Amino acid sequence: MKKLACCLALLASTATAAEIAPAAASLHPNLAGQVSRPIRYRPDGPDFVIHNGAEFFNRSLYGGHSAFRVDGGDNPEFMLYLPGRGGNLRLALRWPGGARWLHEAASIDTRYRPGELLYELRDPAWGATAVLRLDVLAYARTEGLILRAEGKGLPPGAELLWSYGGVNGERGRRDGDISTERVPIAQYFQFRPEFAARNQFTISGEGFTLSSPAATIAGVVPAGTALHVAEGGAWNDLAAMLSPDASSATPVMVARTPLINA
Repeated sequence: MKKLACCLALLASTATAAEIAPAAASLHPNLAGQVSRPIRYRPDGPDFVIHNGAEFFNRSLYGGHSAFRVDGGDNPEFMLYLPGRGGNLRLALRWPGGARWLHEAASIDTRYRPGELLYELRDPAWGATAVLRLDVLAYARTEGLILRAEGKGLPPGAELLWSYGGVNGERGRRDGDISTERVPIAQYFQFRPEFAARNQFTISGEGFTLSSPAATIAGVVPAGTALHVAEGGAWNDLAAMLSPDASSATPVMVARTPLINA
């Protein structure tokens, strides 16, 4: 280590003034008054809270002592990392007057605490006092994700919709760490239909099983949930996702679960 430090000092000392000038001109020291940044997250007790944050997949939930994790974020969409892509889970709310992806809700309050993400969502279309709460965490004794949804003041007949799929085991340059991929994580972990090309779903009384060369994923759903396979190419089209397509070459699972207002 001493030899390396000496060598670097020697190389620096042999540079001419002409060589130093361009480098010095590009330096941006951290001076007072030049380092201020807006505070995105505010502390609240043991939690970090943000209102209408823009990020996806920037908050990881770890359960047990393994490389598995769930990448959530400011917005309520989730990606399972096995390691390798283990599928995206996207949520929506459907009511008699319409349907909307939850990440498009007018108001999203996100609360992060160790091992858990909590969301409170509001939208004028649901009613002036309506709120949907989500609690999301990773299991400790097995590799998985559990989600609880609770509505208050929602329109009668409201349903929680969700879509899941895209398991191919693809690994990133550094397993999807923030700022290590060629594009931002918010883009990198978005679902693409080709990720679901070799997925197969089997629906059972308690939920479903997704089989792929990378992994087998079991999903357990509440009683009264309606399940169907849809076309992965329609991932961003909520209305189209509600149309079953059991013959799709890029299948994803879609579910509708009645919500009971608290």
